Amino acid sequence: MITLTNGAKIYQYGRPDLFLMSGVHGEERAGVMALMTTLSNDLENVWILPCLNVQGHNELNRFCGEKNLNDEFTEETTLGFMHELMDILKNNKPKIFVDLHEDTETQNNYIWTHFDNEETVEVKVRAYCKENDLGLFYQPEVDEYYYSTVGTSQSFAQRIGVPNCYTTETMQYAPFDKRLKANKNYIKFFLGGHNAI
Repeated sequence: MITLTNGAKIYQYGRPDLFLMSGVHGEERAGVMALMTTLSNDLENVWILPCLNVQGHNELNRFCGEKNLNDEFTEETTLGFMHELMDILKNNKPKIFVDLHEDTETQNNYIWTHFDNEETVEVKVRAYCKENDLGLFYQPEVDEYYYSTVGTSQSFAQRIGVPNCYTTETMQYAPFDKRLKANKNYIKFFLGGHNAI
């Protein structure tokens, strides 16, 4: 286990072929709970960071102090633990990176990615979304400047060369048990598919 200086913990099960993360925003709690209940000695080649924003989670606050951590995945961040996490990801580059979030503006659950290609994982994600009536949003036309300047976790993962990067979103205003179930389903899907890459 790796503990960042803000108290966030990364649980390591073999190689980090799949990196699952949640709790970037402190009030988005379903992904945190889903990942905490996923921790098991049966996992293989998975690293899990259940709650990045420990302070925001404890305060039931979206932000970490005054910082939105989803803007802080850049070299310019002044947060030491963010530099620690970025260095860990650079030095242990996963094949799949997944960040669990909740969306206040959506009417359905969805998966968001920069990519639109025929890679094995991508095809499986498309099929999964279709089978489960999930939205699937691509932004493949985004230029290199966007990737180099935007501070989201997914943009950072793309910049360091992670081949498959996803952000899952559940409806934040849905009942907690439904959000928890949706996140568990996302996790189960990615856990089931990552060894096939």
